[in-house]
Amino acid sequence: MTFIGYLHSVAPDAERLLKAIKSSKGTSAWDDFGKTGWGSSGKNAFMVRDTAHHMTHAHDKLRKYYTACDETFVEHHWAGEWEHDTIHFDEFHLFNGTCLNDSL
Repeated sequence: MTFIGYLHSVAPDAERLLKAIKSSKGTSAWDDFGKTGWGSSGKNAFMVRDTAHHMTHAHDKLRKYYTACDETFVEHHWAGEWEHDTIHFDEFHLFNGTCLNDSL
């Protein structure tokens, strides 16, 4: 089986993978092992987390080191990688495209 999952969508990707794995009884690994029994309460699905406890404020941290011009530069020069058909990066922006430097 070939499967590509992504960390930013780990819960739905894990569900998709486990639903594709079938037992000799015809049930999926999702139904047998993934749907419930996880997390501190034992009631969550596999790889589902309470995001309120895991907030990292990563965008705020990145803004300490990158400027709007840095973001524009990367978007321009690495567009091929970001738009690659098999990788599927989700688009996100730290800034609203306000870099005024036309020489990028």
